Amino acid sequence: MPIKEDLLHYIWRIKSFNLKNLCTTDGEALNIISFGNYNHSDGPDFLEAQIELSGTKWIGSIEMHVKSSDWNIHGHSSDSNYQNTILHVVYKEDKEIKRKNGTKIPCLVLKGRMNTGIIQLYQKFDSALWIPCESLIDQSSELSQTLAKERALSDRLEKRWKGVNISNNLTNNNWEETAYRLICRSFGLVHNADAFLQIAMNIPYSILKKNSNNLESLEAIYMGTAGLLTSDLEDEYSQRIKNDYQFYRKKYDIQKIDIPLKHKAVRPHNFPEVALSQFINLMSKPRIFSQLLEADIQGIGKLLKVKASPYWDNHYTFDKISNTKIKTLGKSKMRVIIINAIVPMLYFMSKKTGDDNWSKKALDLLEQIPAEKNNIISRWKSLNIRSNSAYDTQALLELKKHHCKKKKCLSCPIGHNILKPNG
Repeated sequence: MPIKEDLLHYIWRIKSFNLKNLCTTDGEALNIISFGNYNHSDGPDFLEAQIELSGTKWIGSIEMHVKSSDWNIHGHSSDSNYQNTILHVVYKEDKEIKRKNGTKIPCLVLKGRMNTGIIQLYQKFDSALWIPCESLIDQSSELSQTLAKERALSDRLEKRWKGVNISNNLTNNNWEETAYRLICRSFGLVHNADAFLQIAMNIPYSILKKNSNNLESLEAIYMGTAGLLTSDLEDEYSQRIKNDYQFYRKKYDIQKIDIPLKHKAVRPHNFPEVALSQFINLMSKPRIFSQLLEADIQGIGKLLKVKASPYWDNHYTFDKISNTKIKTLGKSKMRVIIINAIVPMLYFMSKKTGDDNWSKKALDLLEQIPAEKNNIISRWKSLNIRSNSAYDTQALLELKKHHCKKKKCLSCPIGHNILKPNG
């Protein structure tokens, strides 16, 4: 397996190469005073480095490549960000590299100096496996696994709150409207999340508040906007709310959604008709957003224990009678709403207000929710990576999707623990 640049970065960061009698390819004695700060953005790989060449001290950037000719291939010759490069670190020098002014950039070759044990181990990280370190993960410490989870969960929540922030900007910083959209989307679960979000965007929260005392009118508005009130419906309730929908559609100038709702692969108790009715009942409660954010896990559970309207006691879809069963929001769906709506909203509040108590509460909620069950979590379990709560499962989902899948092993505590010298 050929050497890759990210491995060179890693070896430089942990200083796992022979530092004795360093010299450039021109024979100049080299002393590294500071290895620099790893740069995760555009520009040279390491910034604010300090080196000494033949007794002269230099401060600037360090750029790394597998081959020195990659400098030109990557277009650095014409990029002003790289003109302050004081050292070019490569695995192999196959071309002399110069600055715009014609002076040669000092070059250090790492081939023959790197820790061969790290290279051999890294070559066992196989992207073809479920996770690249699958055959090695049993060598990692429990501490490294915990750190990997913490970092992955932090990344996941960071992305989630930024998504909430974008939505908040689109609502002109109306946090109630933002929360309303977020919760509505979560009621759609995986198959209907986007359609439910569009429903909430087409029906502003203000319309729901104005009609919160008339749940039948709200069902007419939401079911009609969702495209569920088709012309062939015949029972009395369907006919009545179809007529009501036409009135409210004109009154509020509401547009139907253009994303079709799905019933296939959705369990009947999660059908969009039932979910919308439950959502309406939840959102009609006074101060619902403040209550959801301020309540503890038991209080949130009580708030979310909403029922669909009586029509749905013996229906899953319009016009088709089923066995009688009160459609109360189940525990598993409550957990989905907490994880996908309430926790991101709490994290958003923490970032916006600077109050860490909101983010602590978000983490506490995740730790109190039982571990999720899905194929990804089962695979982690088969590798002896176990989950005690949604805190762990959310972290492992993120780790698999955005770290392992992209082979970010060298920035992962587990990968680092496996590769580090002396175990």
